[in-house]
Amino acid sequence: TVTGVSIGDLFIGGVGPGIVWGLVTMVYCYIYAKRSKVPVKKRATLKELLVAIKEAGWALGVPVIIIGGIYGGIFTPTESAVVAAIYAIIISLFVYKEMDFKDLMKESVDAAIGTAQIMVLLAAASIFSWILTREQVPQALANTLVSITNSRILILLMINIILLIAGMFIDAASIQTILSPLFLPVALNYGIDPVHLGIIMVVNGAIGMATPPFGLNLFVATGLSKKPLSTIIKGVMPFIILSLIAMAIITYVPQITLFLVNSMK
Repeated sequence: TVTGVSIGDLFIGGVGPGIVWGLVTMVYCYIYAKRSKVPVKKRATLKELLVAIKEAGWALGVPVIIIGGIYGGIFTPTESAVVAAIYAIIISLFVYKEMDFKDLMKESVDAAIGTAQIMVLLAAASIFSWILTREQVPQALANTLVSITNSRILILLMINIILLIAGMFIDAASIQTILSPLFLPVALNYGIDPVHLGIIMVVNGAIGMATPPFGLNLFVATGLSKKPLSTIIKGVMPFIILSLIAMAIITYVPQITLFLVNSMK
């Protein structure tokens, strides 16, 4: 909304980075489990696997509706979100039966509150973006960075550092709405694809959610586990390091993000 980048492209662009991030984490977990001699569970039989796929099949329809609807030209991004939400409500009520109408009302109120918060952020970000454009702040920032270095590698490094530091104190949605108008002209000036920049911002936002001192997920984990924050931080640090490794790969190998996007155009 703030930068005008296609929602569909961002969806598809996130597939490759998600796989890379998952693989990096899986390799670490495998090595850790082997070294720590974590007990191995019995391998699932083909029958158990088919049952699990059958149970998950209805839920897997949600991303199919969203991505397939957008790229099939059936829905706009907004319409696909509405259709997917209605589909999710129906299967939750009548297929999985994990929710009743009382729960639906409560979740609807929570969703309305969350949506209102995002809309306020977007409204403020639009005004902020207009002021920045009027005062030519993005152009000034781009010119300043050009005067410092002509290296795309260093620019991407600087963007990542700024996003990571911001993520330690500010939630991901605020970072994206505030900093996107600043970083987009800089990225375009250095030939960085807007979709690639968007994925970089999303991944950094996700890392920030688990980064001390104010990462929201740290406090959620503390509340759920009933363990002190220091213990949670100690446990999450290896995964932050792994996330930074994945972030570096995603940042400096843009084809991981853009391959599917370009293939589907």
